Amino acid sequence: MTVQRKPSWRQVIGVAAFAAVAIGGASVARAQGTTLTLMFLGSYQAANEQAIAGFQKENPDITIKASYTAEPQSIRALFTTGNAPDIPMVYPGDGSAIAVKQLARAGLLEDLSGEAWAKSVSPSFIQSVTFQDKVYVLPTGYSYIAMYANDEVLKSVGAAVPRSFTDLLAFCDKAKATTIPMAFGLKEQLPVLFPGYALAASTAFADNARFAEDQATGKASFTSGYRASMEMYLQMRDHGCFSKDASGNSNDDALRQVAGGKAGLYVGVINYLPLIMKYNPDAKIIQAPFPGNADAAKVRLPLGPTPGYGVSAQSKNKAAAKKFIAYLQRPEVNRAWALAAAQLAGADIDAAPQTPGNSEAIRELLVAKRTVLYLDRAWPNARIQPVYMAGVQQLFAGQTTIEALLKRLDDAYALGAQ
Repeated sequence: MTVQRKPSWRQVIGVAAFAAVAIGGASVARAQGTTLTLMFLGSYQAANEQAIAGFQKENPDITIKASYTAEPQSIRALFTTGNAPDIPMVYPGDGSAIAVKQLARAGLLEDLSGEAWAKSVSPSFIQSVTFQDKVYVLPTGYSYIAMYANDEVLKSVGAAVPRSFTDLLAFCDKAKATTIPMAFGLKEQLPVLFPGYALAASTAFADNARFAEDQATGKASFTSGYRASMEMYLQMRDHGCFSKDASGNSNDDALRQVAGGKAGLYVGVINYLPLIMKYNPDAKIIQAPFPGNADAAKVRLPLGPTPGYGVSAQSKNKAAAKKFIAYLQRPEVNRAWALAAAQLAGADIDAAPQTPGNSEAIRELLVAKRTVLYLDRAWPNARIQPVYMAGVQQLFAGQTTIEALLKRLDDAYALGAQ
């Protein structure tokens, strides 16, 4: 097996920092001929523009007009109105309104099974990009949920990076007198997923590797498996891990806090690293697994495919759109895309993982396969995730109980595929 030379984490950050550019529309190509539209999350703009520029050099007769959004739901809205982009961003699995199984089930995506690249999709990705055994999405990369530690803050309170949940609570108890132990943007819904998913991965899934399968067959449920993770979430609150104003903080506020040395820890996905470094290029940041179990040996790393590229069934330029997607799957293009997007390259998913520097503990779990697929990738519909996000916010505000939230999650799960 040939292993590509690993870029330094400084190189990763240097290229990927451009992914933090302002959200907005962009028209890249100038040539006459076919015009394609593409829509993706703004955090992937640098990766997209780089890929579009390379594609344009080879195909000057195809113009790609890319636009970007902060709200994935806006992409689904375009499908509803008949104005879907030729090349939409598509989430893997079935846990979002723009997930592959949601869109394919509704007949909104073009079947890509006949494309040459579709026959060699890694087994690690195949379930996340298919519906009824047909491939609808090009997988591009994969991501993990990490704990970010500001090394200087930890040293200032005489603490090491927590390796177990017991360590984490002890750190919060010690650090809260002089700093914010963990930056948290509770004002927004998305950030609540990161600690919650990491806690569940290291409890429900660490105790039962087949938890998702058992949940699908009715042998397990949120009530039976997620109670420990919810209780631990509240333990973190009660030990002062989060600042008192966390409910008014955005995710961007939290990133600035850990970057600027006002907080010791933060939990988020891999591609938040360049954002942290953008706010403070001199910050000494360590990536580590979130210690979601009192037993460090049971800690698991939430891992999942990143958003991929599909072709709208409404597109009038499907051949050209498929040509762009075929270009994206080239290994050298994919690795450059992943570097710019601050992700792990899909081309390397079955080889040695290439993680940013200062993340050896992450790499160890990847090599050891101590990972859990992002929890929502196995959920049967797009209603569960909103219930989870809003429910955690309500839980922190004292507006619901763990028991009531778990029941609502089970009720949403019981609705099945929709």
